[in-house]
Amino acid sequence: MVQSDWFGVEYICHLTGTVRKLVPELAFKKGIVVSNWGTLASMSVAEHAILLVLACLRALPRWQQVLRKPQKDYESSKLALKTQSLARKKVGLHGFGNVAQKITELLQPYDVTIGAYSQGVPDDLMHEFGVQPYGSLSDLFANSEILIECESLTEQSRHSVTAEMFALLPDDGVFVNVGRGALVDESALADEIRRGRIRLGTDVFAREPLPPDSEFHELEGAVFSPHIAGPTQDLYKDCGRLALENIQNYTHQLPLKAIVTLESYLRST
Repeated sequence: MVQSDWFGVEYICHLTGTVRKLVPELAFKKGIVVSNWGTLASMSVAEHAILLVLACLRALPRWQQVLRKPQKDYESSKLALKTQSLARKKVGLHGFGNVAQKITELLQPYDVTIGAYSQGVPDDLMHEFGVQPYGSLSDLFANSEILIECESLTEQSRHSVTAEMFALLPDDGVFVNVGRGALVDESALADEIRRGRIRLGTDVFAREPLPPDSEFHELEGAVFSPHIAGPTQDLYKDCGRLALENIQNYTHQLPLKAIVTLESYLRST
């Protein structure tokens, strides 16, 4: 373990995920070791992404309306839902970190075609997961029926999902965001939903909780969740166990798990 002359700190054990707002970049340059929950939340977030995709495809937000229809309108209202199956769809992943990789695994039984774009991620890694790399975000959107947003938020990716990107999705296409709200031009997204052109499921927003003036309050037909994709509450104890194990390992000079590298730190939000 490297001894730091910066406040005498050698090791920072963070219980949850991103340390970007708590630990400065200087800490890594000073040789301070930082750990977090690693990949513990990845499967939970991936599950939530699939949940939102299926809810959008089956038009879940409109079910209650149909159930309240009179008998004479009931069957026609069900047809108007235009439900879709996930099977054999073209799925795009914006981002290819741990969450995207877990999503890829969960999608296997559906016989989907998967493509991805993530700046700085090598094509070889995507090929290992049977994923088609795309050279640009616009190419990814243009070749996807379902687009799952799971990219990390950086200055390069901030507001990269624009009105032009949404226009490349087909009518009744699906956009799901389990990454960060600030990746998206939310006004452009709200316009698409008002027009009823695409289907939306999102767990994240640029401002959380939603302020009273948010455009999303007025939207119907979208699936919103309050930033609960992961970890689920039953996994909190696992995060605690990992932190305690790391602290014990540190005191006994044993290897640590879930170490945050400078590279992963710079890609985090």
